[in-house]
Amino acid sequence: DGELLLSIAADPYHTVTIWDWKRNTKLSSARANNAEVFAMRFSPYQCYSRDMVPAHECEYTLVSQGSRHIKFWTLEPDDSVVVEGAKDEKEARALAQRLGRWKIEANAASFGTKAKMQDIMCTTFVLDTEADIANEIAPSGRVLCGTESGAIFVFSTMEEPRTDEDQFGNIKKPVAEEDEDDEDMKINKPVKWAARGALINVVKDAHN
Repeated sequence: DGELLLSIAADPYHTVTIWDWKRNTKLSSARANNAEVFAMRFSPYQCYSRDMVPAHECEYTLVSQGSRHIKFWTLEPDDSVVVEGAKDEKEARALAQRLGRWKIEANAASFGTKAKMQDIMCTTFVLDTEADIANEIAPSGRVLCGTESGAIFVFSTMEEPRTDEDQFGNIKKPVAEEDEDDEDMKINKPVKWAARGALINVVKDAHN
């Protein structure tokens, strides 16, 4: 949505930092990898951006790639650090978003037995299903990666199971049962993405 900016430092851990560039505010940071990181990108498809949902409901997925690794990331407001004084998950996330407290998480992708680890040279994103939040249809897609061997690796971003209870023990209401006067509560995100990716296909000898 053009609201956020990421940077990768030249330190030994290639630290990733996410910025709200309009407010000149750092939102979160994390170590990327000890090995060289070639690039990192936001997914333009698998996200709940500020033009889709209220700011406190935003969720982004990212991918970083480099020397013998690829990582899948998630970024969202960190309600866990502002639980005190908040009566429910919605209020906690809203406080986190306003205070600039976000959490970023990552895990190296799973290759299983389909391929051997190697340098990931480039990535791009493919949209399979467009988002329709009102009808609880999540955006879905794949991540295509060019490798040093000339093969193309196809990954999918994994999803977290949905739950009907938030961290405060409150039961989340279905959209139809929510207060019609509370616009923010009408959002019922179809899925929550995990900071994990799985290799689902390998196209061998795609290029020299």
